[in-house]
Amino acid sequence: MASIESLIRSKKNKVEQHQRTIAQIKIIIADLERLAADLDLQMRAEEERTKIHDIFNFAYSTLAKATIQRRNNLKQSIGNLTIQLGAALSAMHVATEELETAEEFLHSHIFSVLPAVQDRADN
Repeated sequence: MASIESLIRSKKNKVEQHQRTIAQIKIIIADLERLAADLDLQMRAEEERTKIHDIFNFAYSTLAKATIQRRNNLKQSIGNLTIQLGAALSAMHVATEELETAEEFLHSHIFSVLPAVQDRADN
């Protein structure tokens, strides 16, 4: 019985760990999206300042090019984190199912043992 309860505690900890990981990834994605939007605004402001919007123009701002590169790197990181988020969500789903299975087993075990315990108590 104690081993089943220990297993359930372990499964609950695993689910909670996945929930924390998911929350952290979501926060990081939101922060990176905000940074990417800020970089996009900076790039547009630089284009307006220089009046050159064509990235292939030889006089295109070096600052705007660097800002575009940083924004693209952030977007790539967001894509990678989104993949990690999907994997974490899948892992949490599996861990949740394992927890539910263990809890159902404990519940069925308690109710299968309960009549035998009651019979002993009655005798």
